[in-house]
Amino acid sequence: MDVQEVIFRLKRNGQSQKSIAAQLGVSHGAVNNTLHGRTRSRQVAVAIAAAVRLPLERVFPGTYES
Repeated sequence: MDVQEVIFRLKRNGQSQKSIAAQLGVSHGAVNNTLHGRTRSRQVAVAIAAAVRLPLERVFPGTYES
């Protein structure tokens, strides 16, 4: 899924990268880097997918095994 689409869906659902970071106790950069594919964090990816209400595989296709 396109990063801009994920960001749009986050906003639509009342979430942000900062709010996900705060919930997980990680930095905003950790969320941003995972979202952009610069680093991998299953914990962060799962939280992003949950925030946009889509399966992990749809948000990050081919990146994380089920």
